[in-house]
Amino acid sequence: MIIAIVAAALLDTAPATDPTTLHAALGACAWSHVSAADKADIAAIYQRDAATDILAHGRELGLALQAKEAVWRAAFTQCDATPDIPVRWVDGVVVAEAQMFGTATLLEASRHLTRADLEDDWRAAPEDARQCVLVDAAHFPGATDKTCTDMASTAPFLTHLGISRSDKGARNDAALIITYMHAKAEGAVAAALISRFEQARGAAASSPAS
Repeated sequence: MIIAIVAAALLDTAPATDPTTLHAALGACAWSHVSAADKADIAAIYQRDAATDILAHGRELGLALQAKEAVWRAAFTQCDATPDIPVRWVDGVVVAEAQMFGTATLLEASRHLTRADLEDDWRAAPEDARQCVLVDAAHFPGATDKTCTDMASTAPFLTHLGISRSDKGARNDAALIITYMHAKAEGAVAAALISRFEQARGAAASSPAS
């Protein structure tokens, strides 16, 4: 139950808590405050790179998303104005939404897969698949020392949508689907870290002065 373990470690909540539910609300709120022009920029960036090979443009995509840090942070504060939240976590919430938006836009064009289809894919996947991307997402900011080395465990994300890793013609779409799932996990971890930060701040504020 790695999903439960990650949730409990980050949030100190009941083991049944799924950290992706936190990001679903906070990420959607922040993304709703990103302008249509900025969203169009993100879609154009993904479409440009997908015209060649999306796997070869990870660095370019990362730099393009980083260039909009001010946009992400302004959008986030419309939903959560808590001071002193580490900007890395703020960026993590909104950049995850940007990545999910970009990859979903391409998958809708190439495979007629909607965002709802991708969310259904997440829920339908066995826990091993979800735990792999969640643990890797939590490992990156140092929230856990665990890592997932069995990347084959993410195959159900593809097979559920009728895609095989052995199909060279589907290589780009397979990469986009896994990227979407990783972005979802990274946003969940960032939202969970923010929630823990705010809980700790609230507890400190309510504690009687020593």
